[in-house]
Amino acid sequence: MINDIFHCSSIRGGLLSKFFFMFIFFLIPFLARAEVVNIPSTQDTYIVENDPNQNFGADTLAIVQSLQNQNCRALYQFDLSGIPGGRQIDYAILSLTVINGNERVTAQQISSPWSELLVTWNNQPSFNALNTTSGVNTWEVTSDVQQFYQYPGQNYGWFLKFAGESNIKSRKNEYYTKESAVGDPVLQITYSPIPSQPPSLLWTQEPGLEIDGLEPEAGGPDSNFTYRIIYHDPDDDPPAVGYPLLHILCAGAEIEGSPFVMAEVDVDDDSYSDGKLYEFSTTLPLSEEYAYYFEAKDHYGLEATGEPILQICAPLVTTMDLFIYVDPNGDDEMGDGTMANPFQTISKGVSSALSGQTVKVKSGSYENNLTMKHGVSVESENGADQTIILGNGNAAVVTFPEETSNCSLIGFTISGGNSDGGVFFNSSGYGSTLCTISNCKIYNNSGPGVRFRGPVAPSIINNEINQNGCAGIGSLVSGSYDKWADTIGELTVSQSGSTLFMTIAGNDIHNNSGAGIALRSQDGGDSYRIEIGGLFPEEGNRIYDNFKAGVALGSIGKVNLQNNYISNNSTPENKYVAGIYLQDVSNDPDFPSYIRDNEVCDHKKSAIRIEGASALVIEGNDLYNNWGGIVFPTSGDSERWSSRPVTIKGNYIHNNTQGSNSKAGIILGSIDSESASLLGKITITENEISQNLMAGVAIFVTCEVEITKNNIHESLTRAGIHVGGGTPSLVIRQNKVHHNPDVAHGGGVDVRSAYGSIENNLIYRNGRGGIRFGNGIASIVNNTVAYNGSDERGGGIIFDDMIEDPNGRASGTSDGLVIIRNNISVFNETAGLRMGEESLCPENIDAGDTIVYRDYNLIYGNNETASDCKWSSGPPYDRSCIQKQYGKCGLIDFTSTLYNPHDIIADPVFINAFLDNYHLQTGSPALGAGCDGTEMGAYGGEYPLLDQEIPGW
Repeated sequence: MINDIFHCSSIRGGLLSKFFFMFIFFLIPFLARAEVVNIPSTQDTYIVENDPNQNFGADTLAIVQSLQNQNCRALYQFDLSGIPGGRQIDYAILSLTVINGNERVTAQQISSPWSELLVTWNNQPSFNALNTTSGVNTWEVTSDVQQFYQYPGQNYGWFLKFAGESNIKSRKNEYYTKESAVGDPVLQITYSPIPSQPPSLLWTQEPGLEIDGLEPEAGGPDSNFTYRIIYHDPDDDPPAVGYPLLHILCAGAEIEGSPFVMAEVDVDDDSYSDGKLYEFSTTLPLSEEYAYYFEAKDHYGLEATGEPILQICAPLVTTMDLFIYVDPNGDDEMGDGTMANPFQTISKGVSSALSGQTVKVKSGSYENNLTMKHGVSVESENGADQTIILGNGNAAVVTFPEETSNCSLIGFTISGGNSDGGVFFNSSGYGSTLCTISNCKIYNNSGPGVRFRGPVAPSIINNEINQNGCAGIGSLVSGSYDKWADTIGELTVSQSGSTLFMTIAGNDIHNNSGAGIALRSQDGGDSYRIEIGGLFPEEGNRIYDNFKAGVALGSIGKVNLQNNYISNNSTPENKYVAGIYLQDVSNDPDFPSYIRDNEVCDHKKSAIRIEGASALVIEGNDLYNNWGGIVFPTSGDSERWSSRPVTIKGNYIHNNTQGSNSKAGIILGSIDSESASLLGKITITENEISQNLMAGVAIFVTCEVEITKNNIHESLTRAGIHVGGGTPSLVIRQNKVHHNPDVAHGGGVDVRSAYGSIENNLIYRNGRGGIRFGNGIASIVNNTVAYNGSDERGGGIIFDDMIEDPNGRASGTSDGLVIIRNNISVFNETAGLRMGEESLCPENIDAGDTIVYRDYNLIYGNNETASDCKWSSGPPYDRSCIQKQYGKCGLIDFTSTLYNPHDIIADPVFINAFLDNYHLQTGSPALGAGCDGTEMGAYGGEYPLLDQEIPGW
């Protein structure tokens, strides 16, 4: 800190009045109560599909109708400008008066402007299909109104429409509009003042920034001055737009551009209650009269308190030489560090430098260990190939000691370190931050290439790190992966409680005796944010041919692995090795870690192995030629079983066939631990999963899984989706599952011990059955199941209790409720829809009710039947044909009564089944024939399959 800095500190005017305002603000919530207002509509009308250019804005009613080519939609909008500022919406109800009709309709946000007297079907505004609520005459719209209140420019009101429009059967409601003399539309809103506390600004407590927000405090006109502060809000309110601000003054007046808007350091961290870091960097002209202070408000306008709002004199910008020079031909005794008279050793240059200076090193070999200094950078003139630092084997070659920050090591070859490694960040206190190692070659050290101890968070960029005795980055010794402490860098959390940001980008990390990167916090790592790779391909690391995992991370608060190439890091005898191995990473489900856009291949174990409390999003990766793609193990210590939500989205998971006991594209649980459980929900969506040796998705434990919009095909030894143990709860929806094998556990979907639903899937040309299920499945709806099975094995939708032979033909009879509706099951090798043995066919009508659980399906051409079984002409039916289609359970009375009175036995008339286009042609008997009035099969119903959402199509 420069001299006399505190003599320049002052309290800015008006602070007393601010405290008075804050007192009054805090008093308000205790005096005020929640208020209720009834707001009439400002615009309302309806639009008609078969009168597409007509406007009905002056009508006294609004019509909502669902009927093919004659749909009607109502539009309502309300003005919220009368609600005072600084309020929260507690509850909101849209209430209309019904003239006719009693059907439930949905209210969906309108997302673009419209005019009551101009809107028609042809120029209607867009709407948000995701945010919906349903009702007859009232709709709970609290979240919508809160959004409209906070962002008035997004308030365009609501569409009222039927879900699943265009039914052949008409549904119709009529409502009053504001033009009617009675029954005005009303939006009833309950709101209350927001009890809020002001934010505060804090010093970061990083080295050099403990009692100010500036580093360095002195430098030249080319120096980069960095200002950093923490914004903290106890109510977790974000700062107002354009805040925090940095004011820089010279001779008492704001410099050009001041105040400056500071930038978020961690844009993925949306928590303000635990503090959020902001930064601004700049150069400044020569002057000794600079001062600065910070300013912030929360988004309710409350001004921040704290020391950073007070003015501080700094920095001192002088003409001092920014460089100290070192040359192998220089002289430590007689030299003065100038270009004309350099020092001989790098250590002398560093010890002589002041904070803000850089030691410039000429080409040559320097045989001495180096200890870095706070605020002093060391940079070679001609790069790593020509500038070498050789250690003496008794310590690390380069050490960053306690509280060494704001410095860089650039462009050296570093070799000859002992077990402490090539570069050692050694701290037990506040650690080292804002340090960079770049463009170095770090190799042939007994320990790690780069070792960490304590709360340290450097940036390691564009280095080559190879042939070190432990990990490339992180670990100390090369012991067993069963003991993290033996293998993982000894990171600890910052004693200041501030967030630590580490970046590892653009490095080539290979042929190290441990992992490529191995990092673990020893005492809880919520304060760590680690970026491995980056947004752009050139920021990714190449991590390959290391003896253990490519990347191993444990107890880290937040991780982003992106655009890395990770290959061939493992030995088969070590069960923990993987391309990416995560344990207890991001244990807060609201702040998951991200694994994005990586290429992970050629590992003798998993591409990605997930253990413990790891909340993750795994997205856009290419995972291939590994033992398994993404693995959630459940053998061994139950504390290591995954217990946080994981989303697996948009990945290409294929050709994972390494080893003799290969696993699937995605494996949930261990094959020998069926009693285990995974507690966090796993979402598997929009992935291309193909040609994996076992299954596309294999499940062996109890867990909650949602499998949607995937393309799963060409598994080699089991079904596309296979449950081999446990009692998982599944949602299998809108997938394409096809060309999976003709083996014992093969076929499309084999979920005989699972619970859940199977909806709107396209399941075709699998070697065994299309859908093979047991008593736990509650609904099988709107699937297209076609051309499955071979060699007289494999039906369409088949119940199997697995009691007789899990690998044999289907057996048993369902004893539970299972809704099977709106499916198309055609041209399968055996039965199209089999629910039980001939003498044990399950009841289809609930006692005392008229609910038919299995009906409205199209069954045709299964079990070598070619005709419609005389189904369409009424009794007497072709008994043999129907029994083949239904596995001997198609009729109650072969002369008059059907089990499934609304079923269809007829050719579905696909557009082109030869080319696997299973959309229905015009005139297909399945169009509009579902129980909900939409088409049968995968492209109808509540969740119609959309080809563009399925990868690979």
